[in-house]
Amino acid sequence: QTEKFDVIIERESKKDKSLPIQNSDHHELNDMPTSSTEKSSPTKDDHDEKSLNIAATSTTETITIPDPFSANASSTVLPPLNNPTRKPEPGVSETCKSYMRMADAYMDKSNYKLSAKQFANVIKREPDYLPAYIGYATSLERLGEGNNSGKNKKVGEIALVYGNATRLAVAQGQGGEKGASSERGEGGMAEVILRRAIDVAMTAPTSNERIQLLKVLIELPHTFLLATDLHYHLGKELLRSHDTAVSKSGSSKIKSGKLAESLVLFEKANLYTKQGGLTPDRVHGSSLVEIGKATINLKNDTEKALLLFQDALKNDEDMVGRVEAMLLSGRAQNALGDINEATHSFMSALQLPPSDSTGEIHVELARILQLQEAGKDEIQRHYVLGLDMDASLTSDASEFLGRNHASVVSNIQRAQQKEYDEAYASKVGSSNSRGGSLGSYPNDKKPVLSSKSKGGTDDGIATTNDKHQMPLKNDESLGLLEQFATEAFH
Repeated sequence: QTEKFDVIIERESKKDKSLPIQNSDHHELNDMPTSSTEKSSPTKDDHDEKSLNIAATSTTETITIPDPFSANASSTVLPPLNNPTRKPEPGVSETCKSYMRMADAYMDKSNYKLSAKQFANVIKREPDYLPAYIGYATSLERLGEGNNSGKNKKVGEIALVYGNATRLAVAQGQGGEKGASSERGEGGMAEVILRRAIDVAMTAPTSNERIQLLKVLIELPHTFLLATDLHYHLGKELLRSHDTAVSKSGSSKIKSGKLAESLVLFEKANLYTKQGGLTPDRVHGSSLVEIGKATINLKNDTEKALLLFQDALKNDEDMVGRVEAMLLSGRAQNALGDINEATHSFMSALQLPPSDSTGEIHVELARILQLQEAGKDEIQRHYVLGLDMDASLTSDASEFLGRNHASVVSNIQRAQQKEYDEAYASKVGSSNSRGGSLGSYPNDKKPVLSSKSKGGTDDGIATTNDKHQMPLKNDESLGLLEQFATEAFH
């Protein structure tokens, strides 16, 4: 029962010794640029699917879109949660205690290279000693903070070590008191470790690496909500990868494997939420939003998509997700000709904390206010607020405000600068990347220590630039893990 995760990592490592470099230029599903042929002024019967402003997904295959409302939805088979046979914490020899004390001393002096070495010595001798794994991973994290690039090149190794630590924490009874139904934050030390592993994995420099790391970590959740989060993160990453392939190919003939896989993952994320929820109507709003987008893109079924967007609003935990769900609900209502309900959705969304979707909501609302022949000052206020929040510049906004309006000019300049920066980053990333592997682990079924990978970077991680690479925040979880590692043996 203790070797499953090791086998997974060994399989993944052997399967992809040299990851291809992918200088991604991802596009979210709702990032569709405004068509040059769009009407300059909105009309009351301009309610087709284009007004939803969701980028179409090109594919040559028929894709089954999950239907959370169908009677068969609950029959979907979910992978079992991580529930290994319990085992006691191992005893620690005096030699390992000595190594731990040295590691503690080195960490106090911020000498993370030597603290990592001491933790590694403990792992070699006591392969089931949890604090040593956590200490090793946190040392590598801190060590990466000191490089000039500002990026930790060992993210693959760090995420997998945290994964091993999660496996041990669950097996040793540190998975929380409420078991699989634990709410967010109630999953014990195992949850803290696995969430840190996810955070680290999402900072990997390429989409391929993020996907591979998440496919390993997805085996480890011991609670329903952890399983939900991992299935959603992997689904989003596969969706971005598919979108990138479509964008780069410029062709409608593109294989849809990743798209289909992402939709299955979103369906499972929602079902895990339902199984672990305290109420029967609990949903995973962000996953329903993604299924709703696909329902419009692939089936042109705006009415079904609207039901999904509105069902997503049952999730009160994710305020950012609620803003996007309201934005998409308003667009769908507008496309169906229900302008009053669309207005209500947009106005309600603006009462929530600002998010990346808030600028688009201001622009959508301004457009509807034009249809309703509202006051010019109110229309202008929303257009200006939207453009100043980097919403996409539409022909309606440009014509209403004028091409020389300060908000229009600034919006265009920021968009051009962003396009230039991304093109430059992609070019630099391509020329600087030398290949490499996800991590070269010794073949002793204890995949913790990495060696330099031949023909790649010293750490075995290919470096590139990716605008969906998430910055890693050193929040209280890292400090908590460090404290656990250095105090547990005392």
